[in-house]
Amino acid sequence: MRVTIDTTRIFDHVSKYDHDEPKTVFHYRVLSAAERNYITEKTSRIVNFKSDKNDKDVTTYTPDLHLAERLKLTVQLGLVGWDDATDAKGLPQPFLTAAKEFGSLGTKTVITDALYESLHPALIDELAESIEKAATLDEDEEKN
Repeated sequence: MRVTIDTTRIFDHVSKYDHDEPKTVFHYRVLSAAERNYITEKTSRIVNFKSDKNDKDVTTYTPDLHLAERLKLTVQLGLVGWDDATDAKGLPQPFLTAAKEFGSLGTKTVITDALYESLHPALIDELAESIEKAATLDEDEEKN
């Protein structure tokens, strides 16, 4: 089994919703362990920590997930470009980026918030799923 991943390898994705020609090709990379940890820390937490009548700490593990923020961080950190994209009016849409601070990860150049907010929600879901799957084992690795 390979114990490391290549976070510089670029993958291509064509949306199953894209019926236009030429098709838009999205380019993304696998997230590093640090990036995946950052996303988890920013988008989930354990709630319901309390002390009982005997002054013992009791933690009830109830996840508080921020799924929309998880999708956004995954796409921002994983998506690195696209070819042949058009905007809502059918005009060429450049891949706009800006430097953004990500706490322990430092500053990263990522898709702008405004451009991210203009993406179709179904496309965001699909891209985030592709980015997350890039770090999973393939069928041969799972069998071995």
